[in-house]
Amino acid sequence: MFDLTSQKSFQYCTLLKKTVDDVILSGNGLPIPCILLGNKSDLTEHAVSSQEIEDTSRLLQFIAWKEISVKENIHIEETVRCIVEALMEKQQPDEILERARPKDEILENQLETKLNRNTQQSSCCGAGVKRNAF
Repeated sequence: MFDLTSQKSFQYCTLLKKTVDDVILSGNGLPIPCILLGNKSDLTEHAVSSQEIEDTSRLLQFIAWKEISVKENIHIEETVRCIVEALMEKQQPDEILERARPKDEILENQLETKLNRNTQQSSCCGAGVKRNAF
């Protein structure tokens, strides 16, 4: 998700998508389904055009793109439905998490270290119940 009023936010979002695609594949070997979301559609001044969003969405293989407003609750429910349906089409939900994997062993070790650190430091509602960062 990026801020429609910030070109820098849009550039960061595209960099993040490239990084995710370089690091993680879904169980079928394809990039994880992602939707490109432009937030603050309720504001009139946009720094990123719809055409630029469309072009970037195609180039980086997002499954869709949408201008949304979290503040005004515009297009939120349908966006969530879209990503859930895309994930369900690809695989069963338990297979998605089970098969998502880093492309190389070094990155896998880095992710595992971070997960272990987050799991050790986090508890659910302060009750001492361990939970994953994901």
